[in-house]
Amino acid sequence: MKARFAVLLGAGLLLGGCFDAHYDIALNNDGSGSIVMDVLLDKDVSRDILQKNGKPDFKTEKKGGLGKNAVERRRVENGRIVISQSLAFKTMTEISASDVDLEVRDLGRTLYGMERTLIRFGAGDNGGRRNTDKHDPFAAGFAAQIFKGHEMRVSMHLPCTVESANTLSYEDASYVPKVEKSWFHGSSVEWKLPMVAMMAMSEAGGTSFTVTCKSFRGIKPGRSNGPGK
Repeated sequence: MKARFAVLLGAGLLLGGCFDAHYDIALNNDGSGSIVMDVLLDKDVSRDILQKNGKPDFKTEKKGGLGKNAVERRRVENGRIVISQSLAFKTMTEISASDVDLEVRDLGRTLYGMERTLIRFGAGDNGGRRNTDKHDPFAAGFAAQIFKGHEMRVSMHLPCTVESANTLSYEDASYVPKVEKSWFHGSSVEWKLPMVAMMAMSEAGGTSFTVTCKSFRGIKPGRSNGPGK
C-alpha cells in the first residue's frame, strides 16, 4: 500500500479494519471553507474499547493532520466511537495533509455570464503517480479481507449549481455520486464506495472526486498546500 495512505491503513490493521471513513468538504465563494475527516469504529470494537477504557476523552485538541490549525474531537455516536479531525480555512493553502488535495479551477464564463468552476478533491492522492513498489498479492488480499464491508464516503457542499460529477469505477462496479442541486441554495454531492476500492485506487495513484458547476459569483480558485504540491 502507498505510504501516503499509511496512517489510515495502519489504523485499519491495528483495529482489524473495523472502521468507516468520511470526508466532508464545504466551500464558500471566497475560497474559504472547512474539511472534516471522521473515522467511525465498528460497534463491537467501540464496545470493547469503552468497556476497557471508559468513554473517550471528549476534549478538543489541536492536531496537525489536515493543517496546523486542525482540531481533533472524539465522541460516541449510535454506539460507535468517532474520531474526528476538522479544519476551518480562509484559503485552501491552509490545508497541508499529505494524502489529500483540494483544488478549485476557473473554467471561464458561459454565454450567459455565469462562472464555470471545477472542484477536485483527491484522497490518497499522489499527483496521479502510480505506486512503483513491488505489488504484494498477499498484502493486497489481506487488506481486502480486513476492509471488506467497510465504506468510504466523500461529501461536498458547494455554492454553485452542479453540471457534472464523476463516476468512480473499480473492477466491474461503478459508483455514481448522489447530487442534490438548487439554483438558490447551492449543491451537495456525495460518493460512497467500498474501502477496498478506495485502497486499490490509492495504490494506483490516488482517487479524484471531481465536480463542475456554475454560478453568477463563481468560487475563488486555489489549491491545498500538502507536501510535494
